Amino acid sequence: MKVGQRFSIGALPGEAARNVATAGTAGWLSVAVSALAAAGIVIASVSQVGALSDAHDLFLQRGGAIARVTPIDDAALDAQRCEELNKLPGVVAAGGVANERVSRMVMAPQVSVVVVEGTPSLARVFWPDSTPQASLSSSVAGHDISERFGLAAGGMIELRSNDGSISTLQVGAGAPAGIRNDSLDRTIFVPSASVGRVGACLVEMEVGATRPIANILVGWFGERVGVSPYAQVEGPSAAGLVNRLSRFLPVGAALVILAMFASWVWSRRGDHALYRLLGLTTPQLLIMVLVEYTLIVLLPVSWGICAALAFSRPALADPLVLQAVAADLAVLGASLMTVPAVVLGVSNRRNVVGDLKGR
Repeated sequence: MKVGQRFSIGALPGEAARNVATAGTAGWLSVAVSALAAAGIVIASVSQVGALSDAHDLFLQRGGAIARVTPIDDAALDAQRCEELNKLPGVVAAGGVANERVSRMVMAPQVSVVVVEGTPSLARVFWPDSTPQASLSSSVAGHDISERFGLAAGGMIELRSNDGSISTLQVGAGAPAGIRNDSLDRTIFVPSASVGRVGACLVEMEVGATRPIANILVGWFGERVGVSPYAQVEGPSAAGLVNRLSRFLPVGAALVILAMFASWVWSRRGDHALYRLLGLTTPQLLIMVLVEYTLIVLLPVSWGICAALAFSRPALADPLVLQAVAADLAVLGASLMTVPAVVLGVSNRRNVVGDLKGR
């Protein structure tokens, strides 16, 4: 091509592709760094947010979203009102605690159990998701008790109270291993009618409904009550999601990619000067840079993201993880869009002769 002759726009993508195909170390290093950086962002986000999500799930399983409502001034709560809380949106389960006492097994005096009498739905607070349907109308033995004394399918047991009296209980079913706390495995729940008064009401709330439901509970019973956590468990900090390291990786990765691609463009400044002598205009140079940028950066980034997403597919079923990954990739995409403008500034030099000489 003669000096001063205009380049055809249609020829620019092919010229850029040939440049990439014959790329030196800087070009292929940009390809590798782009793919690995994109994959690293996805994997880091999945790993860190997944750990936070698991900690939050454990917090809920251990009863972190359960509130204990107790009356003030030694009053008592209406048992029916406590059961009616189950009808409120945002309430997972609620039940009243009428009485708690410690007894010993007559057949094994060394074994002590906690007998809890409460409204029927209290069993769903103690053993969520897997509570036997029979528990709504019959007694339920905790996992350790049911396994040790063969009560998994029900049966009769005799208990001796602290005053020496003996009572017989008909157990309808055994409960699964307690996920709330270990003491429930040594507890026998005895349902009572939803009438009269109870000493406390346990309310499990959905995620995000804790504050609204807590505000409702203050006036729900028509008397002064105190609302406190049922389980003293520590959940993950909300700041952990905001301050996680993976949240800052997209910008860092974009800076590294910018440096690598700028190095590639800088190594080809002599070629760009020659293109200008042959008639390549600034807009045409930008088109060529964008095509090279697509082949060296954007396509490898896409490959890295797809590979990491395929590898992390099971973890992406968690909405929180998926949302975090999408947000991090959006930041990466926005950051990468600034790269062509920056590298164009590097390549758009006026000293064409100096570039041709490698200066």
